[in-house]
Amino acid sequence: MVQIKVKKVVSEGMAKELKSKLGEERFAILQRIWDAYNYLVDEGKVNSVTDLAEKINRNYTSVTTIINGSRSVTPRIIADMNKYFGYPFNHEWIMTGKGDMLANKSADDIQKASTVVNQAWANNSPNAMVNAAYNGNITVSDNTNDVVPNHYGDSPDEERRWCPVVPTSMARQGNFDIMGHVTKQIGGSMERLYAGTAPIDVWHYVTDNDLYPFYQKGDCLGLKAYDIDDRRIKTGNVYVVDTNRDGFIFRRFRLLENGDFESYTFNESDPQSYVIPQEDIIRVYSVVLMFRY
Repeated sequence: MVQIKVKKVVSEGMAKELKSKLGEERFAILQRIWDAYNYLVDEGKVNSVTDLAEKINRNYTSVTTIINGSRSVTPRIIADMNKYFGYPFNHEWIMTGKGDMLANKSADDIQKASTVVNQAWANNSPNAMVNAAYNGNITVSDNTNDVVPNHYGDSPDEERRWCPVVPTSMARQGNFDIMGHVTKQIGGSMERLYAGTAPIDVWHYVTDNDLYPFYQKGDCLGLKAYDIDDRRIKTGNVYVVDTNRDGFIFRRFRLLENGDFESYTFNESDPQSYVIPQEDIIRVYSVVLMFRY
């Protein structure tokens, strides 16, 4: 049962209306955003929603509509709050309720996260949301001599830093190694997006809402391709798996003892899981970063 805790944000009556309107899961996420906001107020870091919007450089209306429940909580606002206030919040707690509200990051973790997020902003992606920034496990440099190798080689020249976007029609095509095809298209007519020095091989637009609220249809993913026989994944992480039957599948995965992949969502009450036989798997892609227009 979700307990209604309201302080400094909305009235008790409005909270009850929002709970009825949004449902348990979305309302619980909204409550945790309220708790994060209340924490900032109690710590003297903000004194109003207007003050919060100004400090994180967001339009007042966009912040207000999230705070009052008119719009869904997005990973971007969490990124903005964390970036400005020194990464105090645990992103997973806000979105799922797991763990503690405060991140307890080390200074090194914070520096790595800051580097990634700042680079995303610098690369003309103002809505960039770098997933790895929350874990501090990827460093992006603005030094072209530090380019991380991708499947096109490690050349720091400008062409190599613009990676192709996988067309939706291609992403849905089965019995087809998309990465193997794309690597032959350098200099071709495929749409390209700037990847900076991030280790990205291809970009892919999400085509469904299976992983809402973390990801939603239209989000743009920067993907790093595994070697074609590499099946090493971490249970619970998100990946794009290219399959013979359905093409790209973007979900959470766990590796079963027999080598099959189990696919599932973030909805613990209804994970909508199914098994992908290992012989159906063509290639695995890790998600390096995501941005939302």
